[in-house]
Amino acid sequence: MKKGKLEDKLTQYVSEEYIPFHMPGHKRNTEKYGILNEVNRYDITEIDGFDNYHHPTGIIKEEFEEASRIYGSDESFYLVNGCSCGVLAAVSAVFDRGSTVLVARNCHKSVYNAIYMQELTAVYIYPDTDRDTGIYAAVSPDMIKAALEEHTDIKGIIITSPTYEGIVSDIKEIAKIAHKNKIPLIVDEAHGAHFNFYSKFPESALDMGADIVIQGLHKTMPSLTQTAVMHVKSSLVDRERLRRYISIYQTTSPSYLFMASIGSCIRSAADMQQEFELYYENLSRLRKKCEGLINLRLYEPDKNMCHDFDASKLVLVTQNADIDGRTLAGILKERYKIETEMASLKYIILMTSVCDDFSHYDRLYEALAETDRNLGNVSKDRKDVITIPQIEVKNQKAVYSIYKALNMDGEDVDLDASLNRMAGDYVYVYPPGIPIIVPGEIISEGTIRSIKMYKQHSLEVIGLTHGDKQIKVVKTQEE
Repeated sequence: MKKGKLEDKLTQYVSEEYIPFHMPGHKRNTEKYGILNEVNRYDITEIDGFDNYHHPTGIIKEEFEEASRIYGSDESFYLVNGCSCGVLAAVSAVFDRGSTVLVARNCHKSVYNAIYMQELTAVYIYPDTDRDTGIYAAVSPDMIKAALEEHTDIKGIIITSPTYEGIVSDIKEIAKIAHKNKIPLIVDEAHGAHFNFYSKFPESALDMGADIVIQGLHKTMPSLTQTAVMHVKSSLVDRERLRRYISIYQTTSPSYLFMASIGSCIRSAADMQQEFELYYENLSRLRKKCEGLINLRLYEPDKNMCHDFDASKLVLVTQNADIDGRTLAGILKERYKIETEMASLKYIILMTSVCDDFSHYDRLYEALAETDRNLGNVSKDRKDVITIPQIEVKNQKAVYSIYKALNMDGEDVDLDASLNRMAGDYVYVYPPGIPIIVPGEIISEGTIRSIKMYKQHSLEVIGLTHGDKQIKVVKTQEE
């Protein structure tokens, strides 16, 4: 890894063996903390000479400026509270309380939390889905244009690109539409932090005209968990207000380890063209070998599904009705010691990165090939053997805003008894955290059916109560 100034300064400080009469409480004691002993040596607070994250004038300011230079933004910020912190800050800074915002319905729950905190009214765009897998397609520019024509009070747009499965939207066209209407575009690019560093990956939203872009470095890049970065490239964003909200949502005790990790990650990535080329070659070779699988297949979206696709995401679809995604993930873990990123009903996601040991790609393929053979013989062209429905959200009717519904009196009722009642809380499958139902929406038959199906296949459904048998609804006025 290519060290940054902050990492160098931490290393120098540790080598001089100051006696730490300051936070954190482990006092950098390397003898008492097992596997954390080396980490503790470098874990400090805002002591003299190390600048202040919330009012950077020295080394942290230089880190931000270097990130901005590498990415080509107007301004970039390190985020030590993850992408969720960045989403909260961006939405709070861009939208006045009570505004109307255009939101892709497949956004992460952090977007919904931001909508709640700013008491926003959400107008939803519902991306199409792939019939065989339930995977969401890209957000269509035509959908954006139509929504803006119908709702003239919309103050901005929030979308996710790429999605968890690697689907990339046409940010360039969407940004043009947004800017023609003199409103900003916020893109949650949490899973696309590697886009900026190798040309064969999709183009970053930052380079396609988005006003604010939030990237989760730790998801696909060599950076510690919980590290992210936010970029601004816009005349429509009040940057002073944005800085204020970033400070509000970030901890007042930011981790210097996290910040040093962010800086080293960005600097290294900018100088890793050969590594990225080798990575992409090995990734392409693996994808090619997987074309011979019969019961399993690597997902390749149709061109009408997306503007672009992130090949680093290995989305493995099961075409055999005898096995769902959760079972497949269990087989890979228990028999082959391969831990997957997530399991859905019809597919699993395996994430790759430039830091992979490429010998593991061979092990993965061997495991997939053996599992594929053990599943028997299913026609390679047969794609309809699994009939599990996706999350059904398209026809949800919203009666109240998220803010109003979450602050109304609620009660827990049996799932079947919730039909046509108003949801009093979120219910979502994690990962990825896309809501099945949002507070203020009417619970439909499709909602109940989806929840039951996800539970039946042992996916983690969050938001149910009383042993996952009940759901929170808003009390009716009569009650």
